[in-house]
Amino acid sequence: MLKYLTGNNHYLYWIVFHSILGALSILTPWILIGWFYLVLLTSAPLLIKKSEGQIGRASCRERV
Repeated sequence: MLKYLTGNNHYLYWIVFHSILGALSILTPWILIGWFYLVLLTSAPLLIKKSEGQIGRASCRERV
């Protein structure tokens, strides 16, 4: 999901989407909480892969 948010396409889609999310969050905070965990769970594998790659590179540098 982070890839879609950070991409340079579909600005209007994300503005409308987040406006609706904000409006719904006024009614009940559970929508925002659910959205947070959805983004966290869908982005965690991507973040873990990036951090593992950086750790692996750092350990190779330390060996040299």
